[in-house]
Amino acid sequence: MNFDSFILFDGAMGTMLQKRAQNTAEIPELLNLTEPDTVVGVHKDYVLAGADVITTNTFGANSLKMGGKYNVAEIVSAAVKNARLSGAKHIALDVGPTGALLEPLGELSFDDAVKVFSEQISAGVKSGIDCIIIETMSDLLETKAAVIAAKDCCSLPVIASMTFGPDGKTFLGSDAVTATITLCSLGVSAVGANCSVGPESMLPIVSDILKYSTVPVIIQANAGMPVNTDGITSYPCSPHEYNEFIKGIINMGVTVLGGCCGTTPEYTALMRRAIDASEFKKHTVKPYTAFTSGRKSVILTGDKIAVVGERINPSFKENLQEALVEKNYSLAIDEALLQEDRGADLLEINVTSANCEQSVTLTELVKEIQAVCFLPLIIDSADLNALSSAVRIYNGRPVINSVNGKSESLDTILPLAVKYGAAVIALTLDDNGIPKTAEGRLLIAKRILSKALDYGLKKEDVIIDCLTLTALTNQVELIETLKSVKLVKSTLGIRTVLGISNLFFPMPSRKLLNSVFLAAALGAGLDIPILDPLSDEGMRVISAYRVINNEDPGAEALIKKLNN
Repeated sequence: MNFDSFILFDGAMGTMLQKRAQNTAEIPELLNLTEPDTVVGVHKDYVLAGADVITTNTFGANSLKMGGKYNVAEIVSAAVKNARLSGAKHIALDVGPTGALLEPLGELSFDDAVKVFSEQISAGVKSGIDCIIIETMSDLLETKAAVIAAKDCCSLPVIASMTFGPDGKTFLGSDAVTATITLCSLGVSAVGANCSVGPESMLPIVSDILKYSTVPVIIQANAGMPVNTDGITSYPCSPHEYNEFIKGIINMGVTVLGGCCGTTPEYTALMRRAIDASEFKKHTVKPYTAFTSGRKSVILTGDKIAVVGERINPSFKENLQEALVEKNYSLAIDEALLQEDRGADLLEINVTSANCEQSVTLTELVKEIQAVCFLPLIIDSADLNALSSAVRIYNGRPVINSVNGKSESLDTILPLAVKYGAAVIALTLDDNGIPKTAEGRLLIAKRILSKALDYGLKKEDVIIDCLTLTALTNQVELIETLKSVKLVKSTLGIRTVLGISNLFFPMPSRKLLNSVFLAAALGAGLDIPILDPLSDEGMRVISAYRVINNEDPGAEALIKKLNN
């Protein structure tokens, strides 16, 4: 499939089957076996109308929705055969939601969701599909499970499409920007929205997706919101009205198009004409650095900064250590919510010094915090199994802390980040330790960045930690750290991060020294300080800097903080 040109998908299958199938009470996917001619007939009509891609009648063909009563592979195989008999140029395996809620909201584990999707997708791959479309998804974490299943099964193009309500959010609260950033980071070939609301209400969603999508955008709207009259469902948006919507979103930059509920081959034929009369323009966006949870995005453009809360770390916190060992996560959750309230933009999660099985504790803690806190997370662990388990089930786009310049670290952490769509914090140290000079740290940063690009990460995905050493024993190197930040920013043009709080322990006037160093680091180009959000001194520096950096128009946030 060529994503450097317009691609036209077909329209609704369910709408057509309701009109044509002899047994409309039957599960739609079973019609692949019981009424194959009907299914083939629908596909053929879309091909004749000009569709480039025919979507298989497999939306609910997974073991959970089928209740274990039917053979998933048999249904999928028959569906692909029916699509092929239509004479389609390309066949997309249609993958819908499992119908079950994932943990922590439901009982379905992430890995079990991956298995369910893998069964369906593997059957499609064996039957000869050309791509996979994961659509009408309302749970971002479930969508991630489907994408990972698809990527594990094959190297075919994967398209991911969410469904949004009138408020611009999915049923579980993900907005279009957050969904787009997360799914693009997972390496999908196209991202977008389908079903959802009618064409007019879809326009703000389309705009948000286009603003942040780094891949082609797919839009397949309903023919308006369904209307039920005397038990008969109809859709108010006519083919010509829908086509005006299509022309509009083509001008906005959408290049993969189709229809959802209520659309028919008549709609597809008009879309074909609109596409053929349009000039293709490849969609591009300005580079940005972003991190997400399931419901919130932190996006860094220009010189914008973000604050990381450091308090969920059991080092020197005996009460937190004991709680984590006992799998009591309430204290950590309280810390998360408190830091969110005090102005943190992200939270760092670390369980290293707790005497616990990290792969279990870290993963469970991430789930528990994400259930109540909207902030994106930085997941910090030197235990590869723990890191892998936690980023796998993470809802959104996490940050991995950390990779360094050692070959073993680069070759284990970077592939992990690529697979699970994570950004990475990169430490400027290697087998020879931490260089004494800014130039030495820059060389390591260059090497890490080069390797990251080789693995498929983007420059915006790498955040360099030039490392702060305790001033009590390394006072002479403080200025080198600041030089390193400035040098990395000016030479490589990538984001930087530094831990601030323990720099001057146990020196007198520690809070003052921390604040002055933080201000100096921000002046040198620091983008992401890691600190204690409960420190009034540190957060006042942040607030003041945001005024100087033009992030706080009218100094409204600063005035509010000073008055509290």
